[in-house]
Amino acid sequence: MIAFFLTVGRYTEPCSTAVSSCYSPFVCASGLCECETTQYYDADYNTCPALGRYKEPCSTAVTSCYSPLICASGLCDCETTQYYNADHNICNTRGKYKESCSTTVDSCYSPLVCPSGLCDCETNYFYKADHNTCNTFGRYKEPCSTEVSSCYSPLICSSGLCDCETNHYYNVDDNTCNTFGRYKEPCSTSVSSCYSPLICTSGLCECEPHHYYTSDTNTCNTFGRYKESCSTAVNSCYSPLICSSGLCECETNHYYKADHNTCSAFGRYKEPCSEAVSSCLSPLICASGLCECETNHYYNADYNSCNSYGRHKEPCSISVSSCYSPLICASGLCECETTHYYNADYNTCNPLGRYKEHCSTAVISCYSPFICASGLCECKTTHYYNADYNTCNTLGTHKDSCSTAVRSCTTPLICNSGICDCETTQYYNENDNTCNIQDDCKMTSQGTEYRGAVNITINNRTCQRWDSNDPHVHYRSSPPPGYAHNYCRNPDFEDDQPSPWCYTMDPSTIVQLCPEGLHRCSSGQCLADINDCFLESSKAQITTAVFGFKEQPSGKRYEETCTTQLRCYNNMVCVSSRCDCENPGTQYHDPMDDSCKARKKYNETCSTPLSCYNNLVCVSGRCDCENPGAQYHDPIDDSCKTRNRYKESCISVPGDSTCYNNLICVFGVCDCEVQATQYHDPSDNSCKIIGRFQDPCSIDARNTSCYPPLLCSFSVCYCKLPAMQRYNADDNTCTDAHFKVEDFVDNTEEYGDIVGATMDLMHYMQTETKEKVHVIEEMVTVLADLPAENEDNMVSILKASNEISKETDALSDNVQDALITVIDKISDQISHTDVSKNETDKVENMIMSIFDSSSNLLDLNHVQQPDIAEENIIVKYNTEDIIEESETGEQTEEQIEEREKKIERTEKILHTVGVIAESALKALNEDEPNKKEFSSKTMNLVVGISKLNTSTNASTDISTSRKICNKTVTGLFKLPSEIKDQLQESSTNGFKFQMLFSDQNPRSWDSSSAYINSPMISLVLKDSNQHTINVTKLPKPIIVEIPIGNCGSKYDI
Repeated sequence: MIAFFLTVGRYTEPCSTAVSSCYSPFVCASGLCECETTQYYDADYNTCPALGRYKEPCSTAVTSCYSPLICASGLCDCETTQYYNADHNICNTRGKYKESCSTTVDSCYSPLVCPSGLCDCETNYFYKADHNTCNTFGRYKEPCSTEVSSCYSPLICSSGLCDCETNHYYNVDDNTCNTFGRYKEPCSTSVSSCYSPLICTSGLCECEPHHYYTSDTNTCNTFGRYKESCSTAVNSCYSPLICSSGLCECETNHYYKADHNTCSAFGRYKEPCSEAVSSCLSPLICASGLCECETNHYYNADYNSCNSYGRHKEPCSISVSSCYSPLICASGLCECETTHYYNADYNTCNPLGRYKEHCSTAVISCYSPFICASGLCECKTTHYYNADYNTCNTLGTHKDSCSTAVRSCTTPLICNSGICDCETTQYYNENDNTCNIQDDCKMTSQGTEYRGAVNITINNRTCQRWDSNDPHVHYRSSPPPGYAHNYCRNPDFEDDQPSPWCYTMDPSTIVQLCPEGLHRCSSGQCLADINDCFLESSKAQITTAVFGFKEQPSGKRYEETCTTQLRCYNNMVCVSSRCDCENPGTQYHDPMDDSCKARKKYNETCSTPLSCYNNLVCVSGRCDCENPGAQYHDPIDDSCKTRNRYKESCISVPGDSTCYNNLICVFGVCDCEVQATQYHDPSDNSCKIIGRFQDPCSIDARNTSCYPPLLCSFSVCYCKLPAMQRYNADDNTCTDAHFKVEDFVDNTEEYGDIVGATMDLMHYMQTETKEKVHVIEEMVTVLADLPAENEDNMVSILKASNEISKETDALSDNVQDALITVIDKISDQISHTDVSKNETDKVENMIMSIFDSSSNLLDLNHVQQPDIAEENIIVKYNTEDIIEESETGEQTEEQIEEREKKIERTEKILHTVGVIAESALKALNEDEPNKKEFSSKTMNLVVGISKLNTSTNASTDISTSRKICNKTVTGLFKLPSEIKDQLQESSTNGFKFQMLFSDQNPRSWDSSSAYINSPMISLVLKDSNQHTINVTKLPKPIIVEIPIGNCGSKYDI
């Protein structure tokens, strides 16, 4: 037997399963040395440890875990994509999002968890597949993803942000999404909790202010304004408007006022109204600020109606003015007053005419018993006028009693010694009631008075009738009464002829004289000799006269003495023994031909100043009123009358009114044409346009010449307190404002005007002192810092300062100090101004303004003047001397402080006065004596250049003047000889002087006083070299003689 010796196998070396052929602990399995199936080989220790179970330790170097586990991080576990199932000892693939999983183990891909058998993110997380991540749910308005549910419930992701779903809003208090509130539903004011466009107001969903809700369209529409479209279903108009017929209107019986967006009740008759809109109950209209009926209508209160004014004789109501002016209602019909008659042509009531006054023949237009004849009120033709009793008496017939004062007898009779009879040269024919000349005598050589019946010419030709144009046409086809015949005459209305004549019936002969039977009467007898009839005229002369020769007519001239036998020339008549026109009211005397002619009517051609009717005058060849601006033409009596002024009664006349200037006649009263935009200016009685801000206006109509709330000051429209208010042109309002220097740095002059207007209006409105103090302090604050870079600026600032300084009851210490600083600054600028002749007046005005302001301020700081005895006249005050301590003895600290303040201010003021005195001297001409004097209620400042009085023992005098009893009187400053000597040593030409003396607290003196001594504040004398002469220490005082005057019971300075 052969024996074989086998080598023991190591791990994975070949082996025999028949024997134990492997090193312990290996076993031979399938021809190789292996660990047992429940073990794994550990090469480090050459051992076979048991295979690890789930979560038991293991080695990653070999397969050391039970399948399908693997060694991960030293522990047996499933692969990363798997989880361990202990029930079946298997590794299952981890679940993805929403895949099945086991809640007992971690069976889902991280970061998923298995909350309910499906892989999901933890609570409050959402799964994001792109990144396989779980993200925290978004809160309200935090970023989110629309691909998954990524917001805290109940939020959803909308446009990348967590939000509530449509028609919901987020309530942060309880993290809920609530449905948007509909109109009038509850809501939260902390968030937008209402359906758009609603908003939450007072816990309910409403439209925003000025909007209304329309449920049909779920919209909020703007409230309708006046006359804008609206809905009647809801309240869709701005209060107080309502929707009526689809438009926003005021409720019934109300009208809309756009200025205030209000609905006001329609005005009833005579109630206030607005002319800008229809503001009166129909049928009334707004006229002059009151509800009235329209023109030509009157108001019937019983029916609230406007009825047409009644015309003449139309029915009317006596309870109201129901007739066209000037008619009145009498017995139910429109009539004129009892003393007037109706003129239908002009619809006027004219006064009934008195005797010889103008009248109308169309109606009864004269006082009874007169009638209208030829346009004048007369008695009937059978009557005459008795002025003593204003009656018409029957004309007397032959031998009746009569009055010699008027024509009181029937024609042709005259009143002779109280009896109606013919003239002394005539006889009465009772058959035809005529007065005939004896034997048809003619009384003069011309025979103009001849009234005989001869109708045959000297050549036996028959005369043609005067009222006929056959066979000869002549311009007297309508002769005056008494010419309806063919008797020989020498009429006034034809060319003068040497004797009576006529047109002939012979077609070949036009005119011839009529000598036959005509005899000149002398001494009451008729002469038969024909030659006597024509005096020295021969037949040849007569023939020549007929065919062209004109003899100079005879008769008395205008205003010459006349009688019934001594006739007047031409067509003049003998009136009160003087030749004149028969009716001077309707005729005038024309000196060109010494005749009377009818006066010219309005607008007719005229030639002489007296040729126009009534009080018309001849202007540029036409009859017109002498002053059309102040007079109007009245067609009723063709006269000129004074125009009516504002609110006076008036009438309308053709093409004009009876009102003055540009006033018109409105409802019988003179007024402005458009009262809404015009005002009446009493300064010139005219209507002017109402002013807007800074427009011109009238100081005589402060309240009416500017649109409210503006007032007129210095003829310009301003706010009531210009320095404290700013004007807003958009709504014509004045609002409180605080002005600064920057607002006027480029327009100092404007602020000066504003200050002046403010002071003026505070006076007008009587502003209380407390408010004045505040306003003035505000103004001075700006004024003190305004630039005064040129003369215009300085003038403006000084003007404003002067106005403020006058308001002595409202000047606080701060204001006084500021004003003193201002005027001191400008006085210093003036002192450095190079004064030329062209600037003298301007500089002088500025000096006067500073002096006035200084005087006003000194007045406030000047308590009491010390008494001045004649033997000890003060030449120069110390500042302390101006202010007298009170008589109460010791002063309080406040009084002492106040006194010191006043002393300090007084020193500054006197310094300023000294500076402007120097400036005033610069403006004087040094070549000759000259003087300037500035006076105020407080001080007199006299500056000048004077010559020396070199007479022996003569004083050098300086004259002054001041107002006493409204008269200017002259006083003298008598300078002692010592000063004269000093001046003479210094200058032979003259000297300059500055004197300031006080007029504080004028005193009264008895009648024995001739002069008083004026307390002098300062006196400065300089020689021609500008050296000051010391006058403070003199051996005797300077006498200042101020005359006093008798102003009544006392003698005042």
